[in-house]
Order: sequence, then structure tokens, then C-alpha cells
Amino acid sequence: MKKWMIIPAVLLVLSGFLFSSCPSQPDTSLPPRINADITFNLAGEYEFEFDNIKIEDGKTYEVLIIVKEVDYELGGCHFQGQLFYDQGGVRYLLAGSQNALPTVIADFGKRYRITLTAGDYGTGKDDESDPAKQAKGGYKMPPSGKASTPDGAERQYLRLTIRTPNWYVMGLPWDQQEVDPSNEKDDWDVDYYAGEAEGAGIVGEISVRIKPNFTFIPGERVLVTNPEDTMTGNIEDDEFQKLKDAPENSVLRVYCTAKIGSGSAGGTQAEPGWAIAEFGVTKEYKVRGQNISTPVLIPRTWEGKPVPTTPNPAFTFYADILISDILADAEETLVFLNVYNGAKVTDLVICTPSLVELPPEITAMLEWYNKLNGKYSAEELLELLKKIDDYMKANQKP
Repeated sequence: MKKWMIIPAVLLVLSGFLFSSCPSQPDTSLPPRINADITFNLAGEYEFEFDNIKIEDGKTYEVLIIVKEVDYELGGCHFQGQLFYDQGGVRYLLAGSQNALPTVIADFGKRYRITLTAGDYGTGKDDESDPAKQAKGGYKMPPSGKASTPDGAERQYLRLTIRTPNWYVMGLPWDQQEVDPSNEKDDWDVDYYAGEAEGAGIVGEISVRIKPNFTFIPGERVLVTNPEDTMTGNIEDDEFQKLKDAPENSVLRVYCTAKIGSGSAGGTQAEPGWAIAEFGVTKEYKVRGQNISTPVLIPRTWEGKPVPTTPNPAFTFYADILISDILADAEETLVFLNVYNGAKVTDLVICTPSLVELPPEITAMLEWYNKLNGKYSAEELLELLKKIDDYMKANQKP
């Protein structure tokens, strides 16, 4: 072989060795998309039309989202819902945005629930009836003044929206976002602002129904093991078994005292609609910085009136949390209650649903019982149960 042919051959071998010896670059591609039933556009929106019921002003509706599979990009994000109808080519708002419960989309199959009341558009800076928000959102308020779907409406629908893990708008560049001082810019393996989540979706189903109007009968108290002052701690052993033994559709009534104020105060207070506690696992399983848990929220309306956004150091209320949701986020033998944002949980009571529509007299008794905040005497409890028992016997159908 000629020398001039040997040199290139040697170089070729060496170059192959050098390139094969270099460490390979990490694979930055995202997992492949699932074969989704429901996909979200650039803005993270999906519109679900329904005609099984007609939305009526003042009534409360429940959106059920059953997720069996979810695309990788959506883990750690959040579902929000609104109700609309279209007529004459114009979009009208029936119910303002509400967050799903649980608030964080898990990276596995799960059930979510959004409660929407026709005519509830939010309060303060979240008031979606504000003319500026109408113009920006491309909708109007119902011309009748009532949040009801009229006869002749072209369609009635739920707009299901995905927010980023840090609660920003999908597909909108960062310099165009309305920045919340308490929420940092998302910095994850998905660039939500550049539209990398466009087309992501879920395998599952959506339904809208009138929210079941159960009357809940208060029962056993549930205790936290060695609680902190806020009642942060574990529900375990016999107390956890109480939750597991509760009948279907039972709720855990969580009595709270919240400190209402600006959310920018470093986690020492919260605004209506914000979480002040959550049920989950002690190891705090997270997806993109978000706890997979069942939250307890400050209500936006309480006793038929909007909750004021003005500072209130001791706003008292209770929240009914489905026990099935709590157990879905629990460990095998316990569930962890975490309380934050300057709030305190004062009591926990299991309440079971009654399928009997009780008259105002019995409802008033139950309200009286609730105000006892679980701290009742045996005599008071026996008195209440006897009155309910007498009523049930007197009205028992043959």
C-alpha cells in the first residue's frame, strides 16, 4: 500500500475512535404524546359542549373530570373552568373561573371536580364581569341580567383551561403575562410560554351536572396526632380508620380560622379562593414543584354573601372535603394535614349524607349543632339525635 493511502486510513480510524469516545449529549426530547381524547390548544383551552341540563341563574353545578392518562407536559399544572353560552355570534359568560379540586394535575390518572355557580363572576381583582376583563376575554355579560342560558342559544359549554404550574397563561410570552409577585416565572423542562404544551391532552371524560344537594349529618370527630398550634400533623391509626370506614359521599368538615389579606405577604395570610391547608402524604410527592394533595380553600362566598377581600385576621368558616378525595392522596396508613398561610384548623368532623330532604326545622337544628364546632356535650347530642329520630319516624313512608 502506498504511504499516501495509509495516512488517511489511520486518520479515519482515529477520528472514529475519538467521536465514539465522546460522551453522548443528553436526550432533551419530551416523552411521546398519549392518544388523547381531549387536547388543549395553544392557550391551554378546551371547550366542552353539553345539553343534558340548561344553566339557570343562581344554581350550582359540578364539573367532573375523570382522567385515566395524562400527557407529560400537563403534570403539575392546574385545571380551571368557566361556563358560557353563544347567541347571535356573541359569547356570554354564565359563571366565572373556578379552580378544580384537587388543584394540581397529577402525572397519573385521577378525578377532579369544579364547582361553578351561575352568576358568580368573582370579586375584587378576580371579578370577571369587569368591562376590561370582558374586552380582554372576548365575551359579554348576559343581556337579560340573569346568568341563564336562554332559549335559542346556539350552544352552551364549559371552557376548561390549563394554567402553568406557577399559575400563568399557556402559550403567552413571559413579557406579556400579568405577573403575580408571589409566583415566580415557570422554569421547568417544558417551556409553557413558548407553546411547548400545545396539543397536550388527557384520556378521560368530562360531565356537567347539578351539584347534589346533600344534607350532611355531623358525626365523629377526627383527631390529629400531636398537632402543632395550626393543627398540622398526621391523621393515623384509629383516626385514619374512621375516614376509611365513612359511608360513600361522606365529607370531612374542616373548621378553620383564616387570616385574610394580600397574598403578597410571604405566606402569612391569604385571599378568598386561596388554599390554607391540604391533605396529602408526609413525603410531599411533587410534580414540577407542586404538591399532589387535596386542598382546603377559603370560600369566595360564605352564608350567601361574597367574602370581603379587606383584611380580616380571624375569618371563620368550614369546608366540606370529600373523604374519598382525601384517601386518594393519603398513604396506606395515614394522611398528613398541612396548614399554612397564617391559618388554623380548629376541628375535624366526619359528616355523612342524608338522602332525605329535611324541613327547615331540622336544618336549623343541624346548623345549631354545627355551631358547636364539634365541642358538644353528651346531653346536647342526645337531644339533637332524638329530635331527628322523632321526625324520621313520623315521616316514614309505609
